[in-house]
Parts: sequence; C-alpha cells; structure tokens
Amino acid sequence: MKNIKIELLRPTQVTHGLREIRQKTEAYLKLRGHDLQMAIAEKPVPIVMGSGDVPYAIDHHHVATALWLAKVKSVPVVLVKDLSALSTADFWLTLENKRWTHPYNAHGQRVLFSDMSKHIWDLEDDEFRSLSASVRDAGGYEKTSVPLEEFRWADFFRQALPPRERRGVRIARRKGTENGEEQTCDGTSRLSRADRLNGGPHPEERFRLCVQPTAHRDIHTPRNAIRVNDTSLMTVANHSSGFNKSPRTMSSPSLTAASFAASFDA
Repeated sequence: MKNIKIELLRPTQVTHGLREIRQKTEAYLKLRGHDLQMAIAEKPVPIVMGSGDVPYAIDHHHVATALWLAKVKSVPVVLVKDLSALSTADFWLTLENKRWTHPYNAHGQRVLFSDMSKHIWDLEDDEFRSLSASVRDAGGYEKTSVPLEEFRWADFFRQALPPRERRGVRIARRKGTENGEEQTCDGTSRLSRADRLNGGPHPEERFRLCVQPTAHRDIHTPRNAIRVNDTSLMTVANHSSGFNKSPRTMSSPSLTAASFAASFDA
C-alpha cells in the first residue's frame, strides 16, 4: 500500500466536523509505535489522481486531518481512479457524477470548485456535520456505503432546525459516566428512527425536529429529548424499530456538461 504526504492531499469537500476531528486527534495522540501504525493502516485514504498527478482524497478527510494534527506526516492511500488525463472541467464533472465531491459550505450553499481549499486540513467547520456523526455513532442511522451519507444527514438537520434555534446550536457529544465513557440518553435513536421518515429524512415528511439552544434554557424539554451537550434535540414522531439506511434529501441526478458549466469557474 502506497503512502502519500498529507500535505499533498487535495480535498474534494469544503467542510468538515471540527469536533469529530478533535476526538479522532485525541485518540491518535494516545497511541504509540505499533498501535499507532495499525490504527493508521486501518483507514487508508481513497484517492483519485487529477491533472499533474495531484492526489485528491474522496473520503476520510477527517482521518487525514486528525493525523495531520497529531503530527503524522503521511497516510496510506488507495487509488480508486486515475483521472489525470481529463481536463479540469471534466475532472470535477466526473467527481460530481460519481458523488466523490461535496462542494457546499457550512451554510449548505454551493461554492465554486476553484474556491476549494488546497489543503485537506484547511476546511470550514460544519457543526451539523459533527452532529450527523454523533447521531450515527449513537445508533440513529446505520452507516452504509452511500456516498456522502453524513453530509446528507447534516444537510437534513440544517434544514429541519428552525433558523433562530439553528443560530444558537452548539453541537457536542454528551459525556457523563463515572468511568469517563461516552453516553447518550435513551431515545437518541428517535432522532432518526421516526416511523414517518420511510427510509430517510425529508423536510416534507410528517415529523418535526426541535432544538433548545443554550440561550433558551427556559424552554420546556420533553422527557424523550436527546441531550447533546447543552443542546436538546427531539422528535415528536413515534419511533420505529428499524434503522434508516440513508437520507433521501440532497441527492441530485447526474449532471450534464451544460448544467455543470454554470457551477464551474474556469
């Protein structure tokens, strides 16, 4: 397996979840020698080669960034596709159609590919991306091979939370057991297991997501609220016994060259 310097990896997304990165960084910093090498080897970064043989990461941005912050200089990579012969426009068009890129900022707004960062660690912090990871880890939805799945859930949470509460949200995984292990409240999975969702979140489904930000502590918090640090999230829909495999929102059809040109800055 080939190793590449992290500083050479180009990102294919605009945002990441900084809290999730900090957690991964802390975990890597606790490892030494063989244990660290084994942990690094478990998460090779999938890449595609762009013009000039520039490597672009199409997944594991959080892993690569956490390793960089942990003073690890290189990561193992897996070459998924060599696209170095394509023009710049065709390169990004291919990534878009294969869902190997996510050109949206922390507000869910599309950006130009030319405005993407040149370094994999230098991305915008999206608190909803961190929330998405926490809900996944708590069992709210099942991790699948669906491309950009966590970003789809992040976009769903961003749309579902009312604007006023959205501004007050501070996302962090709730911790609090005597032995220091992470813990989430009963009902965490209700955030994503609402039986009205029918396979994934959608703003038009008959369910509602509410938030009690830090600035509104006087708001009544229902018994089945999901505690995420000092933020309370809950659904008013009944929970179901099954997992949602992936969200339905934010999945656009493959682009054509004509529709793609409008979003590409030559």
